[in-house]
Amino acid sequence: MRRHRRRLRRGRGPAGLDAAEDLDAGAWARTLDVNLTGTFRLAQAVGRHMLAAGTGRIVNIASQAAHVGLDRHAAYCASKAGVLGLTRVLALEWGGRGVTVNTVSPTVVLTDLGRAAWAKAAGIRHQDEIPTGRFATPAEIAAAVLFLASDGAAMVNGADLRVDGGFTIR
Repeated sequence: MRRHRRRLRRGRGPAGLDAAEDLDAGAWARTLDVNLTGTFRLAQAVGRHMLAAGTGRIVNIASQAAHVGLDRHAAYCASKAGVLGLTRVLALEWGGRGVTVNTVSPTVVLTDLGRAAWAKAAGIRHQDEIPTGRFATPAEIAAAVLFLASDGAAMVNGADLRVDGGFTIR
């Protein structure tokens, strides 16, 4: 416990946010395991059923961090960029068999975790970098996912829908 407190004081924590030269190998691995390997395993498991049925929609969650470099986010940015690459491969392999695969790339989302992580000055500064001047709501992300999962998006395959208030247009 003492070691964990010492790491938190230096700005290192379980989220794996740290300068790249100081990023712990375990934090790197955990972030990739959750964000990229977890996405692959879930898509593979449901994809098998969808392929057998000849129809389905998979919507993976990437991030604005898949498109830009964010300070102290080496593992997170890498994992979310990996989700984009994985999505393109699955869309290519499965699209002709009735299963579309797309991503949604949100900005910070105002969940309990998002509010807690971005409640301080860094959150205010980050919102100032977003042309709409605010973070996304869970309902806005759900609406984007719902569209990509709908029959109205049957010809959308391998796409990334950025729901980031324009953050990545710069």
